[in-house]
Order: sequence, then structure tokens, then C-alpha cells
Amino acid sequence: MKIQFTYFGEPTPKARARTCRLKNGRVVSFTPKGTRDFEADLKHQAIQYAINYFERGTPLKVSFFIYRNRPASIPKKVLFPVTKPDLTNYEKSIEDAVEKIVYENDSQICDKFARKRYGEPSRIEVIIENLTDEEV
Repeated sequence: MKIQFTYFGEPTPKARARTCRLKNGRVVSFTPKGTRDFEADLKHQAIQYAINYFERGTPLKVSFFIYRNRPASIPKKVLFPVTKPDLTNYEKSIEDAVEKIVYENDSQICDKFARKRYGEPSRIEVIIENLTDEEV
């Protein structure tokens, strides 16, 4: 089984949780709004394509192709965005967004391929599929 979809929009990396102390002394942590909004948009997109669901215990192979808009200050000959945010933060954001929609838990991911490039339009291409015994 394979689930594949493309999210059109500016990719947003996973931001660190923010922690603050309330007036009553209680400490709370929360995900920043930008990350929350991006994950909600990506989740909505995944729902449209996730006809099937990978059950708990199913080993998965994921591929993420992340394309960012090239800033005007970067020459066209530069192909790779070797700047922050780093690739792993994009991966975390995508994995968390599709959890409970496409698969039960991101611990099911056993193989991963990811790529970060400049490209128009900005988008994320996601491929999630069963990891078969032949691929060991």
C-alpha cells in the first residue's frame, strides 16, 4: 500500500515547544502558532489522500521532498539551501502532522529518505508506503 500527496505552500519546520510560567505558578508548554497552523494545513491535505491507514505495527518507508522558494539574494546557480532551518525539523513537522491520519505512530517509520531543495512553487511531496521483507 502507498499513500502519496503534495502539499503546496511554504514548508514550515518544527519549532521548539515554548514553556512559560502562569501567574498561579503553574508551568505550561505549547507549540508555537506557526507550527500549529502548518501542521493543521498539512493534516487537512493528508486526510484527502489517506484512503487507507497503516495499522499499528506496520513498518513504514517515508520519502519527503521539500522545495523552498529561492530568496532573491541567492543566485540561480545555487541549487541547495544550506541554511537554517535544517532538514530534520521539516521532517518532524511532517511526521507529526500526518500521525493518526496516515499511521498510528511515527515510531512505525523504519526507513526514511528526505531532500531539501530550492524549487518553484514551494511544496512538500510526501510518499508513505509499507516496508516489505524484501527491502531488509
